[in-house]
Amino acid sequence: MRTVSISQKPVAPSTATDRLAVSVKEAATLLGVSERSIRTWTQAGKIHAKKLGARVLYPVASLENLLQEVDATDVE
Repeated sequence: MRTVSISQKPVAPSTATDRLAVSVKEAATLLGVSERSIRTWTQAGKIHAKKLGARVLYPVASLENLLQEVDATDVE
């Protein structure tokens, strides 16, 4: 039987902690979801975004809060 190894590209821990906010693409990468999911959660008010000029940035604290809420509600 052949074993297949699946590996994901690791995200450096310093990426999330060195910056206060990240782009939609970076937020999606950090959470392991699609950019569309990030935008949907933003519209639903689950995560907050800040618009600076033409850029939309996601505070890292908002992403961490989302994970804490998921941990608290989804654990059985």
